[in-house]
Amino acid sequence: MSFILKRFNSTSSLSSPSLIGKTAVVTGGSRGLGLHIAKKLSEQGASIILVSRQKDVLRHNLKHELSIISNNQEHGYIQCDLSDTGSIYETFLSANQLKKASILINCAGVSQNSLLFSTPSSLVSKIIDTNLTSSIILSQILLKQLMKNSPSSIINISSVLGLKGFKGTSVYSASKAGIVGFTRALAVEMGSKKIRVNSISPGLIKETEMGKGLHYDNALQKEGVPLNDISNTVLYLLENESITGQNIVVDNGIVI
Repeated sequence: MSFILKRFNSTSSLSSPSLIGKTAVVTGGSRGLGLHIAKKLSEQGASIILVSRQKDVLRHNLKHELSIISNNQEHGYIQCDLSDTGSIYETFLSANQLKKASILINCAGVSQNSLLFSTPSSLVSKIIDTNLTSSIILSQILLKQLMKNSPSSIINISSVLGLKGFKGTSVYSASKAGIVGFTRALAVEMGSKKIRVNSISPGLIKETEMGKGLHYDNALQKEGVPLNDISNTVLYLLENESITGQNIVVDNGIVI
């Protein structure tokens, strides 16, 4: 386990920041969609705790990628391998900087490009543990703090592959479909505690490692969904306090 918490005292201007005073935990924060969401939330004034197993990348992102628009903004990171469920408990139960958390974005993911009969059991476990089990465990660990800091929000990143079958993605699809079911059930459990739980199912994002070289036919005949469209959907869910238990599909019309 390793983490740092760094406070910055510089300020910059931004119109109508909406998340000043909030602390968001974002998994998959080393690159891709997770980092893009973290950057978007920091631009709105949130303090960010990035989560990834890559310590050097986390340090770089903490210093160079996250915005500071408020004097009381604090950004930090937690190094953790989310495919190791035992490590999640050990790391997060002792992480003091989680005390102010009111937002959890479960975005970490492992992809798949293999038929089931040729997928090693070790990869099956890694995909399920990273994509689904870690989201369940982190939500469980953070619920106490989210209740203390309510109104709070959990947003789980699913995928259109959890809604529509594609060849070579069976385990990944199972993990992402599980995210949607988990989201709906937890929303019912936690609604009375002022914790909203939603999920987002992105389509193909060509700006990420997972999306490179792929193509899915879609109604809008576009090549992919921009990262910014997903992070804007995250903001929409955080700001609209009447939405819970929903899975928002942002896919250019793949699954209609």
